[in-house]
Amino acid sequence: MTASQSEKGRHNNFGSLRLLFAALVVVSHSPELIDGTRHRELLTMAFGTMSFGELAVDGFFIVSGYLIAKSMVDSRSVLDFMIKRCARIIPGYVVAFWFAVLFIAPWVTNGPVFTPAILGTQVFQTLKLATPHIPHVFDGLPVPALNGAMWTIGYEFRCYLAIAALGAIGALNLRTRPLILAAAIALLAVNIYTAPREPDTSGLVQFIFRSISFGSMFAMGTVFYLFRDRITLSGRGAAISAAALFALMFWDPLAHAAFAIFGSYLVFWFAFNVPVLKTSKVDNKVDISYGLYLYAWPIQSTLIYVFRDIDPITHCLISLILASLAGLASWKLVEEPALRFVRNRRAPRAKSVQSA
Repeated sequence: MTASQSEKGRHNNFGSLRLLFAALVVVSHSPELIDGTRHRELLTMAFGTMSFGELAVDGFFIVSGYLIAKSMVDSRSVLDFMIKRCARIIPGYVVAFWFAVLFIAPWVTNGPVFTPAILGTQVFQTLKLATPHIPHVFDGLPVPALNGAMWTIGYEFRCYLAIAALGAIGALNLRTRPLILAAAIALLAVNIYTAPREPDTSGLVQFIFRSISFGSMFAMGTVFYLFRDRITLSGRGAAISAAALFALMFWDPLAHAAFAIFGSYLVFWFAFNVPVLKTSKVDNKVDISYGLYLYAWPIQSTLIYVFRDIDPITHCLISLILASLAGLASWKLVEEPALRFVRNRRAPRAKSVQSA
């Protein structure tokens, strides 16, 4: 079965995949935030290369590459596309960012929070879709950051801008899809070369390295969308992909690229060929995955700050429960209302265009 055949009924398991990836980030971060290292992180222990957190974020970008390309193709214009994408990603991010700054930081910081300089920095960080940056937050913890997971949001949004640019020049079609494939292959090749060399410090070089890494994942998702009528998703193909991915996951230079190729096949095979799970049906109506991801880090760090001797399993279970509740609140109070507002504003325009 091809992805285009499965798409017709709009029945898929993308909801379950989003929940799985968000949960895996929590699972990965529990031992990492407690220890400050990955020596107890499960996937790192198994393969010595990627963590579950890295795999999950790569998975998010792969799924996003497919769905965002589809969104661009289905949109009436580039402006229409960007309005939808901004409504989906920005309100939830902004509320989660400032909730952490205003309501969590004062209790877990040894210094001031509400000074003009510090608040001004947070405004600048928000505009960049970056992480909160407050001095002395979670002092004494191995990883003292208010919300260290938010740094991926800016990279996600820049991928949206890249798709918007491709849509604006008409590059998301049958004639140009070989060029998109070539670009994805080039990104993967550069990713293989740069993956073992990513610097630990922040700055322009790290920004470039990470842009290449996330861009290659996003590009693979886009390739699967553009070639959805040519790619057959079968059980045999999934088995071959799983075996190849397992073998290559032991080799650090190829682990991420292997997941981009074979992991993508497994992701879309699961999305379109596995019978639709109940979690997918629920997530289509109540999508808590984004909020779960946004709120998990400050919840996990706060638990460690209060209970210094907490073990990773207990920490992970409590974090998943609390972050899921936060994700539900985010969806009900912020994300869904924002999407509904945009839909209601766009609907009259659509009717006027049809009547014309």
